[in-house]
Amino acid sequence: ACDVCDEDFFLVLGEAQASTKACKSCPAPPSSPQGGVVSFTCGVDTRIGSLNVSSGWWRASNASSTLFACKVMGDEWSPCRGGVDSSEDGNALCHPFYEGPKCEVCTNTTDNGIRYFLNSKARCQACDRPAESVMLLVGLLFTAGALGLD
Repeated sequence: ACDVCDEDFFLVLGEAQASTKACKSCPAPPSSPQGGVVSFTCGVDTRIGSLNVSSGWWRASNASSTLFACKVMGDEWSPCRGGVDSSEDGNALCHPFYEGPKCEVCTNTTDNGIRYFLNSKARCQACDRPAESVMLLVGLLFTAGALGLD
């Protein structure tokens, strides 16, 4: 028997042969800020592990067909870059220095020090460095004192 699913269908993991029951319809994209952008594509012979996830979407693993819409900014940048390989934890769908659910966890492996995810920009931002903040505060207090603004 042939184990290939037609276009717009994918073969479910663990099924030995494609049949009416083993080939599942590619789901329509859920409502999202992307305005109905296709979440993934299913060509002929697509399997659950080879679903091509579009940029702006995330899934937890190669065994999952459930997709989650990621944050997308006006410039159409998203921390979720998409792709075929989701890895075991979904992190392979994230841009470098991003990980976790919907790629909203910042890795702290850059020269910018500790970073956090800023929802309003859908990007990781560097945390203020305490020493810099203290020096700025001391400078402002010194300036205010020198100008007689206390």
